[in-house]
Amino acid sequence: MEFTYNGIVRWGWGFYNPNHAAALLCAIFPFLWLAFRTWRHWFPRIMAALAMAALIVMLALTFSRTGALVLAAEIIALAFCGGRRQKIAAVAAIAILVVGLAASGAFGRFVYDRAASNRLPIWNAGAELFAANPLSGVGVGNSGLLASTFLLPSGITCRTLINAHLTLIAEFGFLFGWLWLAIIVWAFFGKRKNIETMIAFGGLVISGCLSTVFDPKILLDLKNCGGLTRLNFALSWLLVLFYGAMAIYLCGYRPKWKTASIAIGAPFLMLLVTLVLFRRDATPLVSGNLVMFGTRQPLVLYDRDYTLGDVLKLFPEGFTAPMRPVIGLPPNCPRSNEVCLLGHSSDFAAHFPEAKLLLYSPSDYIALPANTAQLFLNRWKNHPQLEKQALERNIPVYRFGAMSSLDELSR
Repeated sequence: MEFTYNGIVRWGWGFYNPNHAAALLCAIFPFLWLAFRTWRHWFPRIMAALAMAALIVMLALTFSRTGALVLAAEIIALAFCGGRRQKIAAVAAIAILVVGLAASGAFGRFVYDRAASNRLPIWNAGAELFAANPLSGVGVGNSGLLASTFLLPSGITCRTLINAHLTLIAEFGFLFGWLWLAIIVWAFFGKRKNIETMIAFGGLVISGCLSTVFDPKILLDLKNCGGLTRLNFALSWLLVLFYGAMAIYLCGYRPKWKTASIAIGAPFLMLLVTLVLFRRDATPLVSGNLVMFGTRQPLVLYDRDYTLGDVLKLFPEGFTAPMRPVIGLPPNCPRSNEVCLLGHSSDFAAHFPEAKLLLYSPSDYIALPANTAQLFLNRWKNHPQLEKQALERNIPVYRFGAMSSLDELSR
């Protein structure tokens, strides 16, 4: 899939997501500025200036609003920290940025649209997920799925939480989040003499607040590269390593005890406040590869014809289920007095001999287990063998058309 705006393809410069490319370009810019400021000979200074101009044009072609705003903030910060020549250079850089945005048509994106308005409910959902699962988090790649299924209004879906820091905290939990935020705070008290590194690091932190520039599901998928290109995978790791190198450099000093106290205490307090303010009862709890939701807790297994959202429609009052369709029986699968098997998951019926079984659209030719309590069949299809078995053993059969809760179907 290509990222487009009004039919115009947004350039990703090797990244799958143009916003991630913009984040890297913004992080590089202060170092080109440093070269322009410190090199004395006219030729390397001209080359540095041309490189900055080319980078600004590349950024404009990403159509990234966050990137444009971050770069503008970096240029202003660099100008305030420099002399008269740096202020003149900053004016020229801002002018090139404005011309580049206008020429590419990217100015049209600077409106309050759904891409911007949807971020607030997504961030709120992410904070609720963290508050409900503070110790181990919800697991790599699960934050967007859980937020979309359980916490976001209809029509809003997301793969991540559109915030790198919040995604990492929600997926890895309190201790990782505390360390991650402490490093950021510590770095901002770091080596102030190299202001360009500080500004580049700050720009990347801000980019991470508005986009998932550090995507753990892609970064940790060494085999399949997150289903994207190897170039995107390599550049994503380059961005992480660049961020890490700046953080190590800025944190590599002996702080005063007050600085250390702020760096350690402020993130802890912020996470603690989040746990208190965003804790909700109707929030999914995660245990390994299983998600638990609501007051009722039947175990639900489903195949690739169904999603976690379908399970929620069938059991709106609560259930325990794998986060994704099962191919084999999930490890450490819990025992339950009530088990619902959707589609071909009916093949696992023998593993639950003591449970009350609810079979929803099972395989047509299975032998119904002795402990089958209810059978749900599609009203538009014929299931002669299943119906015959159910009739012989007095198993209640309920017909469904559209997907709705099993309680409504069995009334």
